[in-house]
Amino acid sequence: MAKLVKLQCTTCGGMLEKIGEDRYRCDSCGLVYERDVQKYNGASAEEINRASFERWQGRFEEALNCYDRVLEIDPGNFEANWGSMLSEHNIGYITASDGTQTPVFYGVKEERIYDNNYYIKAMQECPYGEEENFAAVAEVLENTRVGALKEEKKAGFDVMVICHKYDNGETEDFTEAKRIYD
Repeated sequence: MAKLVKLQCTTCGGMLEKIGEDRYRCDSCGLVYERDVQKYNGASAEEINRASFERWQGRFEEALNCYDRVLEIDPGNFEANWGSMLSEHNIGYITASDGTQTPVFYGVKEERIYDNNYYIKAMQECPYGEEENFAAVAEVLENTRVGALKEEKKAGFDVMVICHKYDNGETEDFTEAKRIYD
């Protein structure tokens, strides 16, 4: 009997809820994925979940290694390509006080998101009907990357910590960033 694996969103880590035969929507960020249940009831699902977890923890190299193992078996795997792009750009997500997911760059790259080979492959394999949604996420990421890169260059930072402070309080990331700055 195949071991059941929780299905998690590759982007933000939310839980995937079944909305169709092979379609799942993230309960957190709302992105929709297609998953062939036969493929994802085994090593691929575990490897993608592990890769995503490593990325959320800021261990981008480990995440890439996990995604690469999936891509060795299934080079057209959308989630592994998407996750690899996020990992190569050192992108994690934090949960805002309102429950929404906010991208965080742990080191800003010069390379445009759109020029990343994993991004290009992911968009070729994007779930049918979801191209615009994932392209919109990429646009937000690219705009955030460009803004952070401009700020980094303008300020002449050796190190830049990107974090968010919310009207109703400080996040752990903000508190840590302030401690580093001080």
